[in-house]
Amino acid sequence: MTLKNQQDIGTAGGVSGACRTSISSICSVIYTAILSNKLAVEVPAAVSPAVIRAGLPASSVPEFLVALSAGTPAAFANVPGLNATIEAVGVRASQIGHTHAYRYVWLSSIAFSSIALILSILSPNVDDKMSGKISALVHKRGEDKVSATV
Repeated sequence: MTLKNQQDIGTAGGVSGACRTSISSICSVIYTAILSNKLAVEVPAAVSPAVIRAGLPASSVPEFLVALSAGTPAAFANVPGLNATIEAVGVRASQIGHTHAYRYVWLSSIAFSSIALILSILSPNVDDKMSGKISALVHKRGEDKVSATV
C-alpha cells in the first residue's frame, strides 16, 4: 500500500490497525477451536489408561474425567475407587494430555507465521518514499508547559 498524499496517513494507519485486529481475531478463534477439539481427545486418551493402570476401576473413568474438569475436592470425592495416588497419577496424565493438545496450536502458529513471512517478502519496497520531510509540525521543542494544577 502506498500513499499519494500525506493526508492519507491517518486513514492508512486506521486500515492497518483494523487489518491487524481482524487477523488476530481470526487466529484466536482458530487457535481456540484447535485447542478445545484436541483437549477433548488428548486428555481422555492420556488420563484413561494411566488411572486404570494406577488402580481406578474402568467404570469410574468417566466420573474421574468430569471431576478432573471441575477440579474441586468435592468432585473428586464422588469418584468411586479413587484415592490420592490415583488422583495424582490422573492429574499428571492430564498435564501430559494438555501438552499434546497445545502442540497442535503451536504447529498451526507455524503455518500462520509462514504466511506472514511470505507476505512480508512480497510487500513493496518503500525506501524511496522515506524522507526527512515533516509535512505538519505538531509540537516544537522547548514549548512544553507543565502545569501543577489539574
